[in-house]
Amino acid sequence: MLEKRILTALLLLPLVILAIFYLPNPAFALLWAVVLNFAAWEWSALARLNSLLARLAWVLVLDLLLVAVWFSININMVTDAVMLVAAAFWAVVIIALLFDITRRVSALSAPAYHVVSLVVGALLIVSTWLALVLLHDSQASSVLLVFCLVWAADSGAYFAGRRFGKHKLAPAISPGKSWEGVLGGLLLSLLVVGFWVLLTDIPSVEQPAFIIIAMLAVMLSIYGDLLESVFKRVSGIKDSGQLLPGHGGAMDRLDSLTAAAPVFVAGYLIKDMLL
Repeated sequence: MLEKRILTALLLLPLVILAIFYLPNPAFALLWAVVLNFAAWEWSALARLNSLLARLAWVLVLDLLLVAVWFSININMVTDAVMLVAAAFWAVVIIALLFDITRRVSALSAPAYHVVSLVVGALLIVSTWLALVLLHDSQASSVLLVFCLVWAADSGAYFAGRRFGKHKLAPAISPGKSWEGVLGGLLLSLLVVGFWVLLTDIPSVEQPAFIIIAMLAVMLSIYGDLLESVFKRVSGIKDSGQLLPGHGGAMDRLDSLTAAAPVFVAGYLIKDMLL
């Protein structure tokens, strides 16, 4: 499993870097819309949409939302609203995870569960796509940074958890995750942020805010993983799909990014509003 995981990552890494630095913004936006279509398809199973027609309709609705956002992307009020709503959503998720969210979601009636899961899925996918597009349009290297932060957090948590993990993070949601793994992920991510500050021309006066926003995005990425685990557990699905050998489905690979990317963008937006 580990060998497949590493091989898949090594094959995808050059493609991701080429897409970030060599695609114009419209092409980058289209590429990530396609990638997130796979995630949307997998989420439809987590939402317990059983018929092919319902799942296709769900993906089509999301595509229409992405198109609407794309044509509104130069309207700051629209893009700012999406990012702020996403940030508020993750603040609510943090609180909800403290109060047995799995049991509460499981107790929902079938119609209510469909509505909740589809609204959550739409917010995750649209806000992630918009955050990546905005970052790419302003500074392509920022997209790479967010990816590196997520990869570092995932890798650090994986290896530190396997070696030192004793204290469970959320045993009712994801029994394999530990606080030691969280610490390992945070430390490796902090190392990435430190190297990034040294290698780039971020003004010294802006470096503290940059580090805080980056690490906040890393911490929230953990909740992105946990949130998907809640819906997988409630729907009785182990992996969202089998698209990526060693990694599961597209949503399994992107779950942390669905929190990190919007929070990273929202962090800068909130900083600019306050200062």
